[in-house]
Amino acid sequence: MYQILLHYTMRNIVRSKARSLFTIVSISLIINLYTILASIASAIIVQLPDAISRAQVDIFIQSKFASNPLSSLVPIETFNILEKDERVKNCNALIIGKKKLSPKASIFILGMQDVATFANRTGISVTEGRFFKSENLNEILVGSKLAKVMHYKVGDTIELSPDKFYTITGIYSTLISMLNTGVLVHKDEAQHILNKHKHVSMIFLGLQNKDSTEAFIKKFNSENKSLQASKSGELTQNFTSIQNVVHLIDAITLLTLLVAIAVMMNTFIMATSERTKEIGVLSAIGWGRSKIVAVFMLEAVVLAWISAIIGYLSAYPTIALMQKYFISLHAYLPQNPEAGIIPMLVLITTSIGAISALFPALYATKINISEAIRYE
Repeated sequence: MYQILLHYTMRNIVRSKARSLFTIVSISLIINLYTILASIASAIIVQLPDAISRAQVDIFIQSKFASNPLSSLVPIETFNILEKDERVKNCNALIIGKKKLSPKASIFILGMQDVATFANRTGISVTEGRFFKSENLNEILVGSKLAKVMHYKVGDTIELSPDKFYTITGIYSTLISMLNTGVLVHKDEAQHILNKHKHVSMIFLGLQNKDSTEAFIKKFNSENKSLQASKSGELTQNFTSIQNVVHLIDAITLLTLLVAIAVMMNTFIMATSERTKEIGVLSAIGWGRSKIVAVFMLEAVVLAWISAIIGYLSAYPTIALMQKYFISLHAYLPQNPEAGIIPMLVLITTSIGAISALFPALYATKINISEAIRYE
């Protein structure tokens, strides 16, 4: 039975070449957009917490009402006090901000005291050159995506502040895609470049006793009204702008999938209308309603799967082209489509195909057999 259904399905797809091709192209474009958006969302809500977890961070500290890391300001005195706290196992300060290199290109400036330790804990690797030395304040590392777009090489110099040039000692790469468009510099230089004197953006703490995390947070927050300490797992939830971006991506993704269902359903409304006589003949020779509906659903699912494969694979060159011609979006684009979305992609496209064909097929099979056979 299954061989008959599959044979009949493939025959119908090949028989209606123009309509099948139009459906595949349309759904592929939608899946392409979904793949890119889902990969961006994954970079925000999955990769960042994973990096924090690898860094052995239990608590992070920020400005109480900061909407994102760029707007957070924590006094350097707070860092100095926490660094000497006997309850703290490791204490790292991060300064982060954006700097315009040109009217079309903006980069992230990341400042830290000990870049090698920070890199080891967060999964940053130097792919070319070496780490800069803490005593050489005019040395920097640049992200792999930034180096590719701006054609930077080890030994080149960049002007990051008026009349001050920095030498590139290495090119780094990290799993957090947006950070690959950044520049790693010494903490003191980052404060100078970003005009955040006597402040850092965030403080990351690893505690001697992890069981005391909640007690530490409660005590710190009661003593520092302008700052907020939170568990490391709550990083993305604490920044409203990050959450807003994720929600916007989710909304656009939902809209694109609804459009995909509409396109596919329109295809099968026309297909069932054109095959009314054929449906009557199949019913007359003994095919049950469920079997005829199954043929249309299988045809829709096969078309959706083909579209999913093309849409996902076409996201690779699409991302590459966007990185080349839309430099302003470079920081938010993943290096490649996220492989982790493939199971969800299979589930979504199967659902799109099944739902889109179900209702047109059920409606078409309700027609009287004699009327269907006489249909022209």
